[in-house]
Amino acid sequence: MTDTINSFLLLLKKNRKYSFDDAKYHGINLGSSTTSPQGWIGISGGVTILLLNMPAFVLRMIYPFSSRSKKTPFSEFYKKVKSSRILHHNLFYGIPFKNAAVSNVFTSHFFEHLSYNSAVYMVKESYRVLKPGGMIHVVVPSLESDVNKLKQATEEYDKGNPDAARALLTEPYVDLTDPFSHHRFMYDFDDMKILLEKAGFKNIRQVERYKGAMPNIQPLENRPGLIVEAVKEL
Repeated sequence: MTDTINSFLLLLKKNRKYSFDDAKYHGINLGSSTTSPQGWIGISGGVTILLLNMPAFVLRMIYPFSSRSKKTPFSEFYKKVKSSRILHHNLFYGIPFKNAAVSNVFTSHFFEHLSYNSAVYMVKESYRVLKPGGMIHVVVPSLESDVNKLKQATEEYDKGNPDAARALLTEPYVDLTDPFSHHRFMYDFDDMKILLEKAGFKNIRQVERYKGAMPNIQPLENRPGLIVEAVKEL
Protein backbone atom coordinates (compact mmCIF):
# COMPACT_ATOMS: atom_id res chain seq x y z
CA MET A 1 0.00 0.00 0.00
CA THR A 2 2.82 2.41 0.91
CA ASP A 3 4.60 1.76 -2.38
CA THR A 4 1.35 2.28 -4.31
CA ILE A 5 0.73 5.64 -2.64
CA ASN A 6 4.33 6.68 -3.23
CA SER A 7 4.12 5.74 -6.94
CA PHE A 8 0.90 7.76 -7.30
CA LEU A 9 2.43 10.85 -5.66
CA LEU A 10 5.51 10.57 -7.86
CA LEU A 11 3.30 10.38 -10.93
CA LEU A 12 1.49 13.56 -9.88
CA LYS A 13 4.85 15.36 -9.76
CA LYS A 14 6.11 13.82 -13.01
CA ASN A 15 6.37 17.11 -14.95
CA ARG A 16 7.38 19.37 -12.07
CA LYS A 17 10.48 21.49 -12.63
CA TYR A 18 12.48 22.96 -9.75
CA SER A 19 14.63 26.09 -9.66
CA PHE A 20 18.38 25.87 -9.29
CA ASP A 21 20.26 28.64 -7.50
CA ASP A 22 23.91 28.37 -8.44
CA ALA A 23 24.79 30.92 -5.78
CA LYS A 24 23.47 28.50 -3.14
CA TYR A 25 24.10 25.05 -4.63
CA HIS A 26 27.10 23.39 -6.24
CA GLY A 27 24.99 20.90 -8.17
CA ILE A 28 22.57 17.98 -7.98
CA ASN A 29 23.11 14.50 -6.56
CA LEU A 30 21.25 11.82 -8.55
CA GLY A 31 20.04 8.81 -6.56
CA SER A 32 20.98 10.45 -3.28
CA SER A 33 18.71 8.33 -1.08
CA THR A 34 17.83 10.14 2.17
CA THR A 35 20.91 12.29 2.69
CA SER A 36 22.82 14.83 0.64
CA PRO A 37 25.45 17.29 1.97
CA GLN A 38 24.71 20.97 2.24
CA GLY A 39 25.24 22.72 -1.06
CA TRP A 40 23.95 19.75 -3.09
CA ILE A 41 20.35 19.03 -4.05
CA GLY A 42 19.62 15.33 -3.71
CA ILE A 43 17.03 13.56 -5.86
CA SER A 44 15.38 10.31 -4.83
CA GLY A 45 12.01 8.64 -5.35
CA GLY A 46 12.10 6.56 -2.19
CA VAL A 47 9.08 6.51 0.07
CA THR A 48 11.29 7.58 2.97
CA ILE A 49 11.72 11.01 1.36
CA LEU A 50 8.02 11.64 2.02
CA LEU A 51 8.58 11.14 5.72
CA LEU A 52 11.50 13.49 6.19
CA ASN A 53 9.41 16.54 7.04
CA MET A 54 7.44 14.75 9.74
CA PRO A 55 8.01 15.62 13.43
CA ALA A 56 10.94 13.89 15.08
CA PHE A 57 8.75 11.73 17.34
CA VAL A 58 6.88 10.32 14.32
CA LEU A 59 10.11 9.56 12.49
CA ARG A 60 11.49 7.92 15.63
CA MET A 61 8.52 5.54 15.76
CA ILE A 62 8.77 4.64 12.08
CA TYR A 63 12.56 4.42 11.80
CA PRO A 64 13.01 0.97 13.45
CA PHE A 65 10.99 -0.56 10.59
CA SER A 66 13.36 0.76 7.91
CA SER A 67 16.37 -1.16 6.61
CA ARG A 68 18.57 1.88 7.29
CA SER A 69 17.97 1.52 11.04
CA LYS A 70 20.16 -1.59 11.02
CA LYS A 71 23.15 0.51 9.91
CA THR A 72 22.62 4.03 11.28
CA PRO A 73 21.46 5.26 14.73
CA PHE A 74 18.33 7.40 14.59
CA SER A 75 20.09 10.50 15.99
CA GLU A 76 22.68 10.39 13.20
CA PHE A 77 20.01 9.75 10.55
CA TYR A 78 17.81 12.62 11.78
CA LYS A 79 20.71 15.09 11.90
CA LYS A 80 21.66 14.27 8.31
CA VAL A 81 18.17 14.45 6.80
CA LYS A 82 17.39 17.77 8.49
CA SER A 83 20.50 19.32 7.00
CA SER A 84 19.73 18.05 3.49
CA ARG A 85 17.56 19.18 0.61
CA ILE A 86 16.15 16.11 -1.12
CA LEU A 87 13.65 16.33 -3.99
CA HIS A 88 11.06 13.56 -4.00
CA HIS A 89 11.09 12.61 -7.67
CA ASN A 90 11.20 9.50 -9.84
CA LEU A 91 14.29 9.88 -12.05
CA PHE A 92 12.79 7.52 -14.62
CA TYR A 93 10.58 10.54 -15.46
CA GLY A 94 13.72 12.59 -16.12
CA ILE A 95 15.72 15.10 -14.12
CA PRO A 96 13.34 17.80 -12.80
CA PHE A 97 15.21 20.90 -13.98
CA LYS A 98 15.03 23.03 -17.09
CA ASN A 99 17.57 22.90 -19.92
CA ALA A 100 21.03 24.26 -19.09
CA ALA A 101 20.07 25.15 -15.51
CA VAL A 102 22.40 23.07 -13.32
CA SER A 103 26.07 23.73 -12.56
CA ASN A 104 27.21 20.14 -11.89
CA VAL A 105 25.78 16.61 -11.77
CA PHE A 106 27.12 14.08 -9.27
CA THR A 107 26.05 10.48 -8.87
CA SER A 108 27.54 7.65 -6.85
CA HIS A 109 26.68 3.94 -6.95
CA PHE A 110 23.42 4.59 -8.76
CA PHE A 111 24.01 3.91 -12.46
CA GLU A 112 24.87 0.24 -11.90
CA HIS A 113 21.32 -0.26 -10.59
CA LEU A 114 19.86 0.93 -13.91
CA SER A 115 19.42 -1.05 -17.09
CA TYR A 116 21.80 0.11 -19.81
CA ASN A 117 18.99 1.82 -21.74
CA SER A 118 17.92 3.67 -18.58
CA ALA A 119 21.51 4.74 -18.01
CA VAL A 120 21.68 6.14 -21.57
CA TYR A 121 18.53 8.12 -20.83
CA MET A 122 19.97 9.38 -17.54
CA VAL A 123 23.22 10.68 -19.05
CA LYS A 124 21.25 12.40 -21.82
CA GLU A 125 19.08 14.03 -19.15
CA SER A 126 22.21 15.05 -17.26
CA TYR A 127 23.60 16.64 -20.40
CA ARG A 128 20.31 18.46 -21.01
CA VAL A 129 20.11 20.08 -17.56
CA LEU A 130 23.81 20.98 -17.32
CA LYS A 131 24.97 24.47 -18.14
CA PRO A 132 27.59 24.72 -20.89
CA GLY A 133 30.92 24.06 -19.19
CA GLY A 134 29.23 22.04 -16.46
CA MET A 135 30.57 18.69 -15.35
CA ILE A 136 29.23 15.23 -14.59
CA HIS A 137 31.03 13.07 -12.01
CA VAL A 138 30.03 9.41 -11.94
CA VAL A 139 31.08 6.80 -9.38
CA VAL A 140 30.17 3.14 -10.00
CA PRO A 141 31.59 -0.18 -8.81
CA SER A 142 34.55 -1.15 -10.96
CA LEU A 143 33.92 -4.13 -13.24
CA GLU A 144 37.67 -4.62 -13.58
CA SER A 145 38.09 -4.71 -9.80
CA ASP A 146 35.24 -7.20 -9.38
CA VAL A 147 36.65 -9.44 -12.13
CA ASN A 148 40.00 -9.49 -10.32
CA LYS A 149 38.22 -10.44 -7.11
CA LEU A 150 36.44 -13.21 -8.98
CA LYS A 151 39.75 -14.49 -10.36
CA GLN A 152 41.23 -14.59 -6.88
CA ALA A 153 38.11 -16.28 -5.52
CA THR A 154 38.32 -18.90 -8.29
CA GLU A 155 41.92 -19.62 -7.37
CA GLU A 156 40.90 -20.10 -3.74
CA TYR A 157 38.01 -22.32 -4.80
CA ASP A 158 40.34 -24.51 -6.82
CA LYS A 159 42.45 -24.89 -3.68
CA GLY A 160 39.42 -26.11 -1.76
CA ASN A 161 38.34 -22.85 -0.09
CA PRO A 162 34.87 -21.82 -1.35
CA ASP A 163 34.30 -18.90 1.07
CA ALA A 164 35.51 -16.08 -1.20
CA ALA A 165 33.51 -17.35 -4.19
CA ARG A 166 30.43 -17.83 -2.03
CA ALA A 167 30.67 -14.27 -0.70
CA LEU A 168 30.82 -12.89 -4.26
CA LEU A 169 28.05 -15.06 -5.68
CA THR A 170 25.54 -15.04 -2.82
CA GLU A 171 22.85 -12.34 -2.85
CA PRO A 172 23.51 -10.21 0.27
CA TYR A 173 20.34 -8.14 0.25
CA VAL A 174 17.43 -8.71 2.60
CA ASP A 175 14.83 -6.55 0.87
CA LEU A 176 14.69 -8.25 -2.52
CA THR A 177 11.56 -6.31 -3.51
CA ASP A 178 13.56 -3.09 -3.78
CA PRO A 179 14.08 -2.43 -7.52
CA PHE A 180 17.50 -0.95 -6.72
CA SER A 181 18.74 -3.94 -4.72
CA HIS A 182 20.51 -5.51 -7.69
CA HIS A 183 23.28 -4.47 -10.06
CA ARG A 184 21.86 -4.45 -13.58
CA PHE A 185 24.90 -3.31 -15.58
CA MET A 186 28.54 -3.12 -14.52
CA TYR A 187 31.09 -0.77 -16.10
CA ASP A 188 34.76 -0.53 -16.88
CA PHE A 189 36.18 2.77 -18.12
CA ASP A 190 35.61 1.99 -21.81
CA ASP A 191 31.93 1.20 -21.12
CA MET A 192 31.45 4.44 -19.20
CA LYS A 193 33.24 6.49 -21.86
CA ILE A 194 30.94 5.12 -24.57
CA LEU A 195 27.90 5.81 -22.37
CA LEU A 196 28.87 9.44 -21.80
CA GLU A 197 29.76 9.97 -25.45
CA LYS A 198 26.23 8.91 -26.42
CA ALA A 199 24.95 12.02 -24.63
CA GLY A 200 27.55 14.35 -26.15
CA PHE A 201 29.98 14.69 -23.24
CA LYS A 202 33.61 15.55 -23.98
CA ASN A 203 36.92 15.43 -22.09
CA ILE A 204 35.97 12.12 -20.53
CA ARG A 205 38.58 10.86 -18.11
CA GLN A 206 39.04 8.49 -15.22
CA VAL A 207 40.11 10.15 -11.97
CA GLU A 208 41.22 8.99 -8.54
CA ARG A 209 39.02 9.44 -5.52
CA TYR A 210 39.13 13.03 -4.17
CA LYS A 211 41.33 14.09 -7.10
CA GLY A 212 38.76 15.01 -9.74
CA ALA A 213 38.21 18.51 -11.13
CA MET A 214 34.62 18.90 -9.90
CA PRO A 215 34.63 21.25 -6.89
CA ASN A 216 33.10 20.69 -3.45
CA ILE A 217 32.43 16.95 -3.78
CA GLN A 218 34.52 15.72 -0.85
CA PRO A 219 31.46 15.19 1.39
CA LEU A 220 29.74 13.29 -1.45
CA GLU A 221 32.53 11.01 -2.61
CA ASN A 222 32.25 8.61 0.32
CA ARG A 223 32.44 5.34 -1.63
CA PRO A 224 35.25 4.00 -3.80
CA GLY A 225 34.90 2.60 -7.30
CA LEU A 226 35.41 3.56 -10.93
CA ILE A 227 35.28 7.37 -11.03
CA VAL A 228 34.75 9.21 -14.31
CA GLU A 229 34.35 12.91 -15.08
CA ALA A 230 33.19 14.57 -18.28
CA VAL A 231 32.27 18.04 -19.51
CA LYS A 232 29.44 19.63 -21.44
CA GLU A 233 31.47 21.86 -23.71
CA LEU A 234 30.82 25.58 -24.06
